[in-house]
Amino acid sequence: MKDGMMSTVGQRIRHVLRQVRGPATSDAVFEATALIVGAAFLLVGFLVALPVFWGHQLSISGTGSIGMFAAYGGAIAAALAFALGRLAVRAPEVDPSVARDGFAVPGDRLRWYDLAAIAFAHAAIAYLGWLGIAQLLEQSFVDAPVFAFPGAILVAVAFALTGYVAFLSAVALTPTVLSLVLAVFLVVGAFAAMLASSDVHWWRDNLPAWA
Repeated sequence: MKDGMMSTVGQRIRHVLRQVRGPATSDAVFEATALIVGAAFLLVGFLVALPVFWGHQLSISGTGSIGMFAAYGGAIAAALAFALGRLAVRAPEVDPSVARDGFAVPGDRLRWYDLAAIAFAHAAIAYLGWLGIAQLLEQSFVDAPVFAFPGAILVAVAFALTGYVAFLSAVALTPTVLSLVLAVFLVVGAFAAMLASSDVHWWRDNLPAWA
């Protein structure tokens, strides 16, 4: 019964997304749909963050900060937006003789476990990226407090931007885009580790001697 309910919900989501994007599949239509998804995450992020932040002065980074909230929420937004993007481009009927997802060989396509791993990569990029940005801002605005209302707006914008980018990445997913996602994952992870390191001389122990 639970599986049937989930299947029905998935079908309804796909139906709504196809109605929003219309019969065409041009870049302009996907761009408009991505803006709608981003606006939805903007609204949800603000409505969730404002009650949580209300009555508190928050730090930019660290435990309980807006940076941490944006990182966790951004990871969830990235995964959800990626799933919505894949639902938006999913064909009602699969033709095994037609190549999909940018592959050259007919019948080749991304399986569910491939998509799950890619969704996790998008979520990890969002998480590490917002953590790194928060740490950089913390170093630029030392001891600056963040109040509830502007903090909720900042978090909502972070959710919206994350959802927008993840949705567009999902609808344009090809082997080339996969390579780009991997490169961004490595770069963002490296810079986030640099900014979050408590040892200012981390490079002495972590980089080769010849570097």
